[in-house]
Amino acid sequence: MGINAQEGQKIYKSDEVDVKPSFPGGEKAYRTFIRKEVKFPIEARAQNKKGVVYISYLILADGSIQQVKFAKFMDWIPDADGKYHESKDKIEPVKSIVDEAIRVIKKFPKHEPGQKNGIPVSVLMETKLTFFAAGK
Repeated sequence: MGINAQEGQKIYKSDEVDVKPSFPGGEKAYRTFIRKEVKFPIEARAQNKKGVVYISYLILADGSIQQVKFAKFMDWIPDADGKYHESKDKIEPVKSIVDEAIRVIKKFPKHEPGQKNGIPVSVLMETKLTFFAAGK
């Protein structure tokens, strides 16, 4: 069952479609694009911030990307108790990393749209970008 879009268009979750949207050129092209585009923010490097940013975005039935938003951040540096933390709302300590992830996703080229019953549909997706830089 999909989510209703503002325009009255149905938006599906990725597990609700018959064919998921795909990056043009496939997984290898996606990885190459990410490697080329992502720049580890200087501020994050200076603060030794490392982790995984999850970004949600909508791939419309025409393959274009919209509604790029922060979903959560998973820290790679454990606290004093050895626990790793996930944050879905407090992003100030890693704002530069989140901003960079959103910038990159907004640059995505048009995708092959998802399909439901052989018809292109809008699909809500989520991807993760890992920010880890060796050294300072």
